Amino acid sequence: MSRRCLSRVFVVVFALGPMLAFSPAEAGSPEAETWTLTRLLDEARTASRLIAAKEREVERAEAVSRETAAASRPRFSFGGSYLYTSETMSFDLPSFGAFDPPEIRFGDGNTYDFKLDLSSPIFTGGTLFHQRRAGEAAARASKHALAAEDLRLSREVRRAYYGALGAEARAEAARIAEDRLRRHTGEIESAARVGMASEEQRVQALARLRRAEQARIRAEAEGRIERMNLGRLAGRPDEEIAPSGDLDGSLFPAGLPEEATVGARPELAAFSELAEQSARLERAAKGAYYPAIAAHAAVHHAKPGVDAIANEWMQYGTVGLTLSWPLWEWGARGERVRQARAAKGAIEEERAELRRNLESALHAARVRVESAREEHARAMERVDLEKRRVDFVRSRYREAAANESELLDALADLASAETELVLAKAGIRLAEAEILYCLGY
Repeated sequence: MSRRCLSRVFVVVFALGPMLAFSPAEAGSPEAETWTLTRLLDEARTASRLIAAKEREVERAEAVSRETAAASRPRFSFGGSYLYTSETMSFDLPSFGAFDPPEIRFGDGNTYDFKLDLSSPIFTGGTLFHQRRAGEAAARASKHALAAEDLRLSREVRRAYYGALGAEARAEAARIAEDRLRRHTGEIESAARVGMASEEQRVQALARLRRAEQARIRAEAEGRIERMNLGRLAGRPDEEIAPSGDLDGSLFPAGLPEEATVGARPELAAFSELAEQSARLERAAKGAYYPAIAAHAAVHHAKPGVDAIANEWMQYGTVGLTLSWPLWEWGARGERVRQARAAKGAIEEERAELRRNLESALHAARVRVESAREEHARAMERVDLEKRRVDFVRSRYREAAANESELLDALADLASAETELVLAKAGIRLAEAEILYCLGY
């Protein structure tokens, strides 16, 4: 039989191939629940233990701030004491004839005192004021740290989401390539049974089909791993979550923001608040160079009270001022000031380094987006060219002007082009997600 007749048989088998062929992909992997990116972000925030830890840290910092503020307000307290003195003051009056006056004693050595005390700082050299402001700055810094963790989690979820979409698209491209080779292998096997194709052609086609099956299995496994990763982020580590959407929608429909900077990043705001905290602590430490004045008022219920001779329970009140002024502490105050000043300088240096790194990362992300878009455009052109090439080679193959290896190579190159197109499209979305992260969204 001529090669022309053989080619006609191939055409018939090729037409029937989709109905006759069976793809292992039809068995598929276990059904995965489909979620949108918005739902994934919400569930990931709810499930994140790190977010919960940062929220507890915010609560702690706010509690510390309120405690520090309370130190500058008046304090009301109750106290009691008992004191025994082995000797007490006494004196004897002179005798008048037969009259011998008794000995007068000031108490019996037992002293009881219960009091309600109200005290309030009047002047502390600014120590309490700046400590309160330092606590407020620390609380604000903890909130920015929470926002930074939320931003980091959002970045991880976006990368996992688009990574899963890319893995699904790669698996689909692998299945399409496998189906092409399966149909072609079916043609060769049908032709071999009637003696119109050699055993070498059949073996060669089967080998390429097995390679395509390997690629499909690997791509599907990668897809399952990505879906499991989404499940982990959503707080469902035993489940697979499939992304709902595709890779075609840009994260910047109106184009990349050219004037946007990294100034909105919460990490930078957190460092600014920490620097403010250190500055306030430095001023608070300087307050120790000044005297501290406090006012006191108390109501006593005591025995013997102010009338020691009567030695009875009585109530009385006291008011007064106290002044405390440390004159020499072996340089301790100066060291506290230097500690706070050094901490502030270190924080400012770290903030400057972080800003420089963020600006560099933003620039690199912009470059990656532009490069990925250009690569995607070239990948689309290549897919079109490879499809035309397959058509040319298949036409020559049917006319016996091309051999088996040429056709298999053309099909393999088309599969490679389609896979790289998917990678380029996923690369765009991942680069855009990185820009969002650098800008603080």
